[in-house]
Amino acid sequence: MGYAYQWLPTKNNFSSMEFRYNSRSITVKLVSDYIHTKLIYKDIGGGSMSLESGRNSLTIDDTFFNVFCEDFELIIANQRVPTISLVLRHISYYDETRECEEVFLDFITSKLFDCLEKSLKSRKDLFQVSLVILEPVDMDQAMSIILNMDPFKLSLVEISFSHRTNQVNIDGISSLIEWNQGRKLELNMYFGIMSAENLVTVKHLLKHHSTFHRVEIYYKNSDDNLDLSFDVLHQQWVCSVFKQFIFTLRNQEADQLKNEVSASSIDVILSGRVSQNPFIMESVLKNLECFDIQRLRKTSSGIRRCVDYIKPEPHIEKCSIEFDSINRIVTSIAQRNGLFKKVRYGDGKDIYGVHNVHCGKTTMEGEDLGRIVLNDFKINLEHQKTCLEEFFVNFSFVHAFHNRSNPNWRSRKVDNGSRKKVDYDQVASLTSEFTEKTDQCLKSMPPLRVRTLIIGSVNQEDVFRILSHVHPEILKVIEIRYPFKVNVEKCLEVDNICQLKQWNSAEELIINSVTISTGIQEMKITHFVSVDILVENIYAEDIVYLKKELLKSSNFKKFKITFAKSTLDQSVLLSLGEPYRLAGYTRVWYFLFPNSTQYLHIFLHSERSVIFNRVEFENTPFFEPIVQNE
Repeated sequence: MGYAYQWLPTKNNFSSMEFRYNSRSITVKLVSDYIHTKLIYKDIGGGSMSLESGRNSLTIDDTFFNVFCEDFELIIANQRVPTISLVLRHISYYDETRECEEVFLDFITSKLFDCLEKSLKSRKDLFQVSLVILEPVDMDQAMSIILNMDPFKLSLVEISFSHRTNQVNIDGISSLIEWNQGRKLELNMYFGIMSAENLVTVKHLLKHHSTFHRVEIYYKNSDDNLDLSFDVLHQQWVCSVFKQFIFTLRNQEADQLKNEVSASSIDVILSGRVSQNPFIMESVLKNLECFDIQRLRKTSSGIRRCVDYIKPEPHIEKCSIEFDSINRIVTSIAQRNGLFKKVRYGDGKDIYGVHNVHCGKTTMEGEDLGRIVLNDFKINLEHQKTCLEEFFVNFSFVHAFHNRSNPNWRSRKVDNGSRKKVDYDQVASLTSEFTEKTDQCLKSMPPLRVRTLIIGSVNQEDVFRILSHVHPEILKVIEIRYPFKVNVEKCLEVDNICQLKQWNSAEELIINSVTISTGIQEMKITHFVSVDILVENIYAEDIVYLKKELLKSSNFKKFKITFAKSTLDQSVLLSLGEPYRLAGYTRVWYFLFPNSTQYLHIFLHSERSVIFNRVEFENTPFFEPIVQNE
């Protein structure tokens, strides 16, 4: 039965699963059939925990991880369709400025991994997933999960030990070789300390080109003798807190066969029949998705012309562009068939000082990084006819702040802690140039048909340049996230983007990690079905205004407004009438919707937030169930 599991609108067809935890809480994000569900399991002390999901909440006398594990086992055991991604990591996984308190987390990590392993083994069939991201205590723990998954489906594995202060033995990774059964796998591993012994293990993996097509190793610190582990060391350095090795493996037998069957002969065989008869090619392309279409385009110029003439549907489900550093951009694409691919672009100079852009094993001399990324983005998406479920653009520059050689780098301590604070002017120039190019790229394409748009930015102009090019009749969810891993002195204004058709036709608004400086009555939010925002200030007049407007709304469900500070004129609040309940900082009101049995429930915590909910009469204190005498 579980706890939160019974609240889930769908229970066995999740396209992505993310489980993030720390020593006091676990946050779950599930995506299924365009529905995004968030569950929060939190320790509240005294041997109890709280469980929240939307309007549902529970307080249970048990540990938060025990309660979570009951739901976790049901979610994994009952999944029936291939999943694009499964992520199990602690909350500070990508925050390289923070040290992980291993003592507090190792117990919970082991508990969660044991629970996941038990759930996977309880299934009648192997769990199918394309991308797995894990942060285990040791390699054996990671293997206990991966070896219980379907090797024919899994294409990318990411394992991180980057927050661990001790060296981690990775000999167990070799068990992937037999398990993989010759399927090409991309493997990424992150280390806090990289040892020469572990590189020897990696060297052993590189001999198995039928198992791995790409191995990436990232590390913060290392032994002094790493160079001795390889006769020829192809090492790439990026503007990052991490240093990295990247190895792209090639199958020599396949390469030899490709040479025997030259591109010209393929052109003769296929182009002669197909490029002159697009109807044949069209029937072939109907069964292909993005990755196979792009492989086919590279076969020959004749086939490429034929494919471009037909303009096949790439069947992309999700797409993202993320800025890791000043000279590094990572993109990802998830197809509807569950396959997932991540592409890393970087720019720099070679030993001769010549500027170039590299993408995998391809190097383009003198090219512009932003232009290359956007050109690939356009090629992949320009013929997309069906709707993208999600498009994510994140201006995080997570590693740019660690590069002291960057002349724009300047940070200072926050008064009450060790986290760095950076002036926004230092990072604004990093985004403006790319968003200008993005604006021009999107102008040359049809409006993006995407249901959920997520933008990691605190700059209204950046958001405007992307949001304005989304199809307003398709867009359902707008989410703007705080992108940085340092404290940047910048609030978000929305006075311009709230004028856009896209804003006024969307159903859900989420801006709960960026502080909005625009006034509530100026930002036009009362048409939304659901709102979860963080504002700089709230006034009593705002609460009265929202109460009045939401009582007129036919589609409103829930608004949650968290505020940094409040200016609550008590005389204005009195116009709402006597609260149903008044206790300390909290007040509760109920208002009947016109011509309805539903109520507007207002919960105000004068120091933290105000929540507006549409509730059924049966869920109000006015409802008295009829008791029938036997």
